[in-house]
Amino acid sequence: MRYFVKFHDGCQAKNKAQSTALEIMSTYGSVLLSSDTALANIVSDMKSVIEKVNIANRRCGDISFSSYIKHDGRSNTVNISDICSFSFYPVLSDLIVPEDETEYEKFNPQTENVFNF
Repeated sequence: MRYFVKFHDGCQAKNKAQSTALEIMSTYGSVLLSSDTALANIVSDMKSVIEKVNIANRRCGDISFSSYIKHDGRSNTVNISDICSFSFYPVLSDLIVPEDETEYEKFNPQTENVFNF
């Protein structure tokens, strides 16, 4: 199954560790994952990044990491303390948007008058 990764901002970062984590984590948003394996890999990578940020910033409080991944295609989330979270939405189908309106009618015949304004 493929997944779309949605990044959600949380509370404002309070220290250097949270700022660093937020900056890195924001790069994971708005991507398309090609498989369940890719989902597992990105979650593992996120956890690894948070662990490294915690080690590099010992004076700051630890940033928590929690993941809720279900293989039924629902409730796939990752929470990074209060600073951000991710939702992993299953991709159910592709929408074909052709370059010109004549091709559009080939792909979507039920909307033949869509370009007549």
